[in-house]
Amino acid sequence: MSHLVKAAVILVAAFGVAEFGGIESLFAPKVSLWEHWDAHDDGSAEGVDHSAWDQFLKAYVVGSADGVNRVAYGSVTPNDQAALDGYIGRLVAITVTRLSRAEQLP
Repeated sequence: MSHLVKAAVILVAAFGVAEFGGIESLFAPKVSLWEHWDAHDDGSAEGVDHSAWDQFLKAYVVGSADGVNRVAYGSVTPNDQAALDGYIGRLVAITVTRLSRAEQLP
C-alpha cells in the first residue's frame, strides 16, 4: 500500500468521513468564505491591465507537435522578468471586491 493510500485511509478513519457527507467536504471551503468571493462593485470603473501577461505569453509560450504548450523559462530576459514581476505586484495590490463582477471573471 502506497504512502498516499495509507494517508487517505488514516484521514478517513480520523475524521469519520461518513458524518461529513463525503471526503470532498474535508477540502471544500468554509461557507463563510463565499461571502468574500461573492463581493463585487458593479458601479466600479476600475479595471485590470493584463497586457504585460499577454506579452509574456506571446513571447515565451511555444507550441509543440504533441499539442502541449510550454514556457521557455530559460529564454526570459531580465527586462521581461521585471515586467512580469511588476504585473504580479499590480495584481497583488488590487482589492478584488472593488471590481465589477464582469472585471473579476475574465
